[in-house]
Amino acid sequence: MSKVEERVESFTDFLERKEIDYRASGNTVLIVTGLESIQLAKFAVTFDDGGASVHIAALGIARAPQERIERVVPALNDLNRRFRWCKFFVDHDGDVIADCDALIYDDTANDTCLELIARVASVIDDAYLDVMQSIYS
Repeated sequence: MSKVEERVESFTDFLERKEIDYRASGNTVLIVTGLESIQLAKFAVTFDDGGASVHIAALGIARAPQERIERVVPALNDLNRRFRWCKFFVDHDGDVIADCDALIYDDTANDTCLELIARVASVIDDAYLDVMQSIYS
């Protein structure tokens, strides 16, 4: 079993013990959960091929119509200056995404991933109104 396969198996076992629903595919684990501001937030937890780092992306925060993206980007830049732990951006489909990257270590990887998800979720809750105002005002 490769290092990344071990990392995914360890993390999914950890999630099961915590009774957190997930779907795993390859080196990515998708977690769907409710937040204060978003009914269903999706977090994609992707381990690099060597298992030494993780990329966490919060998907589906909001969608900006193409004609509004020019207004959304400065607001997301402001959020990136105001908040630690993650960065916000708009993808090519207009989806607003928050993500972060971290080095992980065998003895703390699972706790680190869950802590980062919680921190990103907290930032999203704090920033959600600003994101929505940038899209709809």
